[in-house]
Amino acid sequence: MLRYNTVKKVALGLLVLCIPSCMSYYVKYQKFNTNFEQGNLKEADAILASDKHGPKGKAHLLYFLNRGTVNSYLGNFEQSNEFFEQAYNISEVQSKTALESGLSLLLNPKVAEYHGETFEVLLINYYKALNYLKLGQYDEALVECKRMDIRLNKLTDKFSSDAKYKRDAFVHLLMGIIYDINQDYNNAFIAYRNALEIYEKDYAVKFNTPVPLQLKKDLLRTAYLTGLTDDVREYENKFGMTYQHVSRKGKGEMLFLWHNGFGPEKEEWSIDFTLVDLGNGYVNFVNLGAGLTIPVFIGTDNNQGAQLKDVQIIRMALPKYVERPPIYNGGYLTTADGASYPVELAENINAIAFKSLHDRFLRDLGQALLRLALKKAAELALRKENQDAGMVLGLFNAVSEQADTRNWQTLPYAIYYSRVSLPAGESVVQFNEKANQGSDQKIPITVNVREGEAFIYTVSGQ
Repeated sequence: MLRYNTVKKVALGLLVLCIPSCMSYYVKYQKFNTNFEQGNLKEADAILASDKHGPKGKAHLLYFLNRGTVNSYLGNFEQSNEFFEQAYNISEVQSKTALESGLSLLLNPKVAEYHGETFEVLLINYYKALNYLKLGQYDEALVECKRMDIRLNKLTDKFSSDAKYKRDAFVHLLMGIIYDINQDYNNAFIAYRNALEIYEKDYAVKFNTPVPLQLKKDLLRTAYLTGLTDDVREYENKFGMTYQHVSRKGKGEMLFLWHNGFGPEKEEWSIDFTLVDLGNGYVNFVNLGAGLTIPVFIGTDNNQGAQLKDVQIIRMALPKYVERPPIYNGGYLTTADGASYPVELAENINAIAFKSLHDRFLRDLGQALLRLALKKAAELALRKENQDAGMVLGLFNAVSEQADTRNWQTLPYAIYYSRVSLPAGESVVQFNEKANQGSDQKIPITVNVREGEAFIYTVSGQ
């Protein structure tokens, strides 16, 4: 038998080793997150660049995503796309190794490589497309939209339920904008029409995101420019609007994108279960307070099942999103001639994140319950052979039961957009941010506009 002092030292050693990994991913990179949120982008990037383990660790996807985001905001668009392309390649490798799968089952999901949430993976191509648009490389931007579309098709095939997040209206809206900038009005119309359908059927219900008024206007305009007069009449009746074509002679357009606030962070929460042996290799995990009774098959090993009969209470760790409400909840643009343009919600990333985690809750729950059952059975079996060693394993199981709190935390809370008509030449546009509480903020924007052309302008931050 192990001596008491030896057991105590081993237990303390396990606790010390596990304390850093018990931190949420956000807290672990607190210095970086603080600098990013305060707008100290060069300092934030320097912190990431000094992380020698970042490009090689289990969370290297997030390292490249964060570096891509920061460099995009710094205006280093080519370098940003290099980071995002590395992130894209990592996200394409979806399979875990046999060792990772075994360790994640026996320990916790954090030992496996992080491949990203579905919406995070889609937004890689959004940022790449945005960078290409800033560089004036419209064909390359369109390629990224098509890569997004391919991923969306895979997502649709993966989920059969219409209740799940599997269609992204903003992706189609962005495709429409890029086709529109290239004056490919036929494909722009098709992309806008697809976006309309998803906003109406999915986004309005699931994410509290109605159809943007600007999308309706763009759909009518591109239908008109394509010569689809029947479609113009159909959508005029549908929207209760009358389209009047306005010439761009002497004018250009600014496509304004606002990355508002910061997306949610992941934290850990725990839930206790009572185990009830059902026989035939099944165990019931019961939490009466939450109304949960879940059978889990752990195998037909009689010895293993017998061990679990002695278990009364077991704790399980799961991830949850924590919202970071933005300071500003809306805005509008004003031009020198007094015209006002609303900035409309196009992609509620915060709502999509919560929905995505909810959609896979039962799958994650089942995996966590199986992990707990196997860990507890191993602990009890060892206790019967060596009480002290079993106690050490029990302590290790307790501290190693952790949720995967990794996520892309430099994403915005939501993305808004607007289309502004401006005279050719230099113009000053004022962006007015409306605060939830306190004072509104006014941001002057100086742009150079070319006749007959459209361009992208973004504002990012709180």
